[in-house]
Amino acid sequence: MPATMLKAAIAGAALAPASAGLGYWRRIAKKSSNPDYRCYQAVGDGFHSVAIFDSGYVDIGVAVTDTLVAGVSEHNYHLHVGWDRDTEQCGADFTGGHYDPTRACGGASDALCLNDAGERVKGFAYDGAGVPDTAKCGNAPWLQDNCEVGDLSGRAGKVPVAGATVTSYYFPNFAKDFQENNELEMDEDGGRIREPAEWSSLVMHCDTAGCSARVGCAKYEEVSCYKVAPTFDELYGARPGRRALRGN
Repeated sequence: MPATMLKAAIAGAALAPASAGLGYWRRIAKKSSNPDYRCYQAVGDGFHSVAIFDSGYVDIGVAVTDTLVAGVSEHNYHLHVGWDRDTEQCGADFTGGHYDPTRACGGASDALCLNDAGERVKGFAYDGAGVPDTAKCGNAPWLQDNCEVGDLSGRAGKVPVAGATVTSYYFPNFAKDFQENNELEMDEDGGRIREPAEWSSLVMHCDTAGCSARVGCAKYEEVSCYKVAPTFDELYGARPGRRALRGN
């Protein structure tokens, strides 16, 4: 995918597929008035994301347009629960852990992943030793639903610099769980209030030696589907979630 096209998305260009005619725009406008059709956008320094919720089906495109860290050619990326509008920092104190409403419980999940002794533990799909391959989180289609809902790179694979990925699944609570500028809350004992699960931001990571765990972040905002759905179709391609909704 040409980097110039990805950068056009970051600039906010409302692009449409080259073959789009008036009928295409009419369909987008009609769906935009449907309360079960919601769109979200996150724009960071060198990366961009559009998420589309359509009657329970979710498609999330993530693109990296520029080098985020010298010498690093691909990145992990996840939906995180928090965003502090005053600091706009990426650390765990501000963006929290991964959005994990189903308690798949990866190592960075923000869910209440506790054993009977009250200790944080990993879930079966992320535990490693002794776990059947068919039960692990992975980007093969039959493994993706083992992953956290917010573990986008676990589901779709790492995103390369000057490249893009699409993560798709069915999760009816996705739109309800969105909270813009979701500041993390503490209970009266000073512990984090972790549930009910919400999502608010995109955090870019890398695991390469010498690369910090969190190399970029951006908050999601709910935006007009009329603006970003054509951008999604042009930059990220066909939406698997939309195909599933249509039954083809």
